[in-house]
Amino acid sequence: MSADLIWAIVRDNNSFLVKRNGAQFTFEPNNLTNLNSFKYSGLANKKTIGISSAPDNRGVVVTSKKNNVASFRPTKTVHKVALSKGVRKSAKSFTNLYTRAGYRPDLRK
Repeated sequence: MSADLIWAIVRDNNSFLVKRNGAQFTFEPNNLTNLNSFKYSGLANKKTIGISSAPDNRGVVVTSKKNNVASFRPTKTVHKVALSKGVRKSAKSFTNLYTRAGYRPDLRK
């Protein structure tokens, strides 16, 4: 299915959507800004990046999707990397893994 079709289906109605005081936010996985838009959607885009705390609260876990894995194996499409070296080294590792590799250049701010 195309990303545009998935976005048209889940845009106004999904279980992660929260509508309060005229604003729409979402709590879907791999949505970095929690805004309900196609650009940041973790459900509609083929390439997504998510950041969460590590289970032992020492560092962060960066989650991304692999595109070259067959779609009938959804558990194999998720790639997780634990970064627990420190703030500067973790930021450098993240930059080398995703930003410089051109994974999602539209997510830069």
